[in-house]
Amino acid sequence: MRTSPCSRATWSCFGRVACGLWPDHDKYLIDEPGLNVEGAQYLAEEGKCIAIGGDNVALEQLPSADPDSYLPVHCYLFSVVGVVIIEVLMLEELAREKVYEFAFFGAPLRLRGSTGSPMRPFAIPFARRV
Repeated sequence: MRTSPCSRATWSCFGRVACGLWPDHDKYLIDEPGLNVEGAQYLAEEGKCIAIGGDNVALEQLPSADPDSYLPVHCYLFSVVGVVIIEVLMLEELAREKVYEFAFFGAPLRLRGSTGSPMRPFAIPFARRV
């Protein structure tokens, strides 16, 4: 049962840092690839996800396609279906090794009153595909 899909963007936040775009906000966050609301609905409702992660900054596409909501995917996942969002995952090594299914463990900091936390992620492969 796949409960937490992770997406690997073609223009990850790590790739942008390597290209020297950080810390220039206007260059770093422009045209962020990512999930849209329809994709989030599919993953949350059809995929029965408890968490969704990606290697980009916001998980969702930026700028938003919805002029009335800056982060509509965040609003939907958090408020409507209660799905956890994990951002800025380093997925390059897993992709290079063709590890597509794995047990994911995240050890977040215990911060009282916060809405997010840095975490130490662990990916333990189920099987490798050649």
